[in-house]
Amino acid sequence: MVFTLSVMLSYCSIIVLFVYIFALLGMQFFAGRLMFNSDGNLDLVNGTVPRMNFDTISWSIVTVLTCLIGDDWSYIMFNCIMATGWFASFYFILMIVFGQMILMNLFFAILIGNFEEASLIMRDSKFLKSI
Repeated sequence: MVFTLSVMLSYCSIIVLFVYIFALLGMQFFAGRLMFNSDGNLDLVNGTVPRMNFDTISWSIVTVLTCLIGDDWSYIMFNCIMATGWFASFYFILMIVFGQMILMNLFFAILIGNFEEASLIMRDSKFLKSI
């Protein structure tokens, strides 16, 4: 476990950097534009901001993390498309492809590889002690 945690530190820094960059990009593209009335239509004057928004850095990070774990990211994407246009889908496609598919699979590959390596080390040490 200790060996795996030491290797995962550099991976976690990549994840933090990824989330921070996409949170800043989300703020740049969507901050102040996600305001909807009670009918669900865009209303920049009297509308209310949904919970998942990009108005502040903290909510932007929470929104990016919500999309990365796959919790109703399509709803967030459709709100952004409704507010800014269809080009917002490119932001979400990039975030999902790089975040969920590449970074999360890299996490599992590192984790499984390190556990396998630790298992081999444990087997070799038991074999050497038995001789």
